[in-house]
Amino acid sequence: MGTLRGAWPRTTEGSSTSGRRAGRPTRTRTGGIRRLAILDDPRRIEGAARLTDLFGRWPSFHDAEVVSARLDRRAFREGESGPTLDLSIHAFEMTSEVDPTGVFVLRDHVLIELRFHGVDGLSLQDFNTQNVLFSLSIEAFPAACEEEFAYEVGLWSSYGLWGGFRCRRVEVVGVSPRTKVAGSIPGGG
Repeated sequence: MGTLRGAWPRTTEGSSTSGRRAGRPTRTRTGGIRRLAILDDPRRIEGAARLTDLFGRWPSFHDAEVVSARLDRRAFREGESGPTLDLSIHAFEMTSEVDPTGVFVLRDHVLIELRFHGVDGLSLQDFNTQNVLFSLSIEAFPAACEEEFAYEVGLWSSYGLWGGFRCRRVEVVGVSPRTKVAGSIPGGG
């Protein structure tokens, strides 16, 4: 099994992320609040049905590719609770079928537009010509007050872009069909 590069949150000497070890997102109790992986309840995400209807569940985003990332500070001026981050992600469902050339059969290729509202503590690194995710984690936790963040997002990298941030709201802005792109995943290993 490969290693995870760039897991969020990443700390450096002299910095702190609530006592968490560098390179490992928390899935334990923090300050007495149990964090929930969004996979437990994707209905927390606006527009999640667009993906759950297509894939039958919330996708893991394993081997999905971040095609673009766009930051916008204007949302803060327009009444939102801070800047937004839009991610365009090419995703698909990998089946257990293998074609005659030994490649896993992929289906339901889509371009997913995710918008994260009220972004804070943003750390993104290594955006490259290809940005393959190992997974996309979205952890929800109850906000103690309106000014606190409700989600912690981690981009776990197989290659290229990695990082993480906190945000107040997550939205599936769009899902559009996409044809299979060059490059595939060889079977048998």
